[in-house]
Amino acid sequence: MPNLEHYMDELHNKQLMRLLYWTAEWHTLAKLRMHMDTTLEHLHHLTKEFGCLMWQFRDQMCFQFNTVELPYEVAAQSRHQRG
Repeated sequence: MPNLEHYMDELHNKQLMRLLYWTAEWHTLAKLRMHMDTTLEHLHHLTKEFGCLMWQFRDQMCFQFNTVELPYEVAAQSRHQRG
């Protein structure tokens, strides 16, 4: 994982680090090949929390940064809408 610490102010950095941590934890649990009741329960809880964090990221952080879609993203979206 690239080092993303301290590229933003403290508030945004803290939120981003939290989101990255939860993403890694969710991904690790989701990739398990064999689950027990406790891991499924934890994954269920984590999925809810991860969803809330994604909504927070969208609502509180995204609008503060000027972002653009890359040309290949625009082309892929265009192909998807056509076909």
